[in-house]
Amino acid sequence: MSEYSAKAQFTISDNESVVHTVFTHAERTPDLTVFSRPKGEGWVDVTAKEFAEQVTGVANGLIAAGVQAGDRVALLSATRYEWTLFDFAIWAAGAATVPIYDSSSQGQVSWILEDSEAVVAIVETGAHEQLFQDAPSTLKAVMQIDDGAVEKLTAQGADVDDTELKKRLAGIKADDLASLVYTSGTTGRPKGCILTHRNFLSEVRGILTASIGKVAVPGNRVLTFLPLAHVLARAVSSRRSKLVRRRRTGPTLPPLQLNSSGISPTPSSVFRVYSKKFVTAQHARRNPVERSPARSSPSPKPPPRSTAKPSTRAVPR
Repeated sequence: MSEYSAKAQFTISDNESVVHTVFTHAERTPDLTVFSRPKGEGWVDVTAKEFAEQVTGVANGLIAAGVQAGDRVALLSATRYEWTLFDFAIWAAGAATVPIYDSSSQGQVSWILEDSEAVVAIVETGAHEQLFQDAPSTLKAVMQIDDGAVEKLTAQGADVDDTELKKRLAGIKADDLASLVYTSGTTGRPKGCILTHRNFLSEVRGILTASIGKVAVPGNRVLTFLPLAHVLARAVSSRRSKLVRRRRTGPTLPPLQLNSSGISPTPSSVFRVYSKKFVTAQHARRNPVERSPARSSPSPKPPPRSTAKPSTRAVPR
């Protein structure tokens, strides 16, 4: 097998984390618009300062609800602004996010909760909450976004000492667990993949230093419609390593209505969506006149599927 490598064009220090950049933005460029979220028939901008305040409020609420540093918090929702808000709030509380696809079955949800030992779950709708009826005893609470989870947690954490959150933020290191991302389960029970803050920062900075990162410039907007439970969508959403981008996110955005129409892209298709769109755009820019594509050689046959059975337990407690 041929192997190729290239020297990384970035470095990551041991004290960095994805969530720290939220507060760096709020301090350096408080009026920078980092999100545009749907509201009614229009859009509402969210500045760096406002987002940091919301992350702080929800994180304090999670702390008040009993979430400890190192705990796991499940997050099941379609793509929407609150998904990213909760993701960063979970990190700010020193915990790790366990994303669950909103198309998951009740059996898959129960297994992921058991395997990850999540202590709290955030869901989008009442229908999603029904999937948690057979949750293991380790799960202490289920909170629903459509039932005011953001507001309730913010109110619940109003009395939490500010020093507690600062202490947890200071304790987060690059090699700490950031997320347990589970496989789709098409070949058996979903298996948890351990991702650290260093993993996320590496992917984010890899995107920014690649050619596709050239779109991340002040004034440009990125429309998010892929499932945020997938790591690529989260990496694009987390491009706060540089103060360069503004993005829009929402479940119902014509003509990109994947989630609202009930059509969910599978994990294996997510990267192909991004790469195909980018390559098509690059080709159109460089080649205004369409040319006949050269005949390609036959694709090699895929290697035989491995019969080995990896461990299902993600990480020991």
